[in-house]
Amino acid sequence: MNIREFHNGPDPEAIVHGYSTLKLADVYDVIAYYLRHREEIDEYLRGRRAEAEKLREEIEAKQPSRTELRAKLLARKAQMELEHASPRRRAWLAGKRRCRAGY
Repeated sequence: MNIREFHNGPDPEAIVHGYSTLKLADVYDVIAYYLRHREEIDEYLRGRRAEAEKLREEIEAKQPSRTELRAKLLARKAQMELEHASPRRRAWLAGKRRCRAGY
C-alpha cells in the first residue's frame, strides 16, 4: 500500500476498493505500523525521494539537450518528407529551404 494514499485521506475501505489485491486487515496493519513508526518511515521516504531526484538529474545530465534533439528530429522529418515527396513537392520544399537559409 502506498502511504501517499493514506495521506490523501481515504479510509481503509476506500483504499482496498482502489486496489483489488489488498485485504482490509492488511491495510489496517500497514496504517497502524506507519502511525507507530511515522518519523522513521517519513525519513526513509524523504531519503528515497532525494536519491531518486539525484539519479534523475544524473541521467538527464548525460542526455543531449532537448533543443538539440528537437532540431535533429525536425531535420530527419524534413529529409523523410523530401525523400517521399512527389517531384513537384520536392521542388517546392527545396525552394522553401533556400528561403530559410537566406539564398
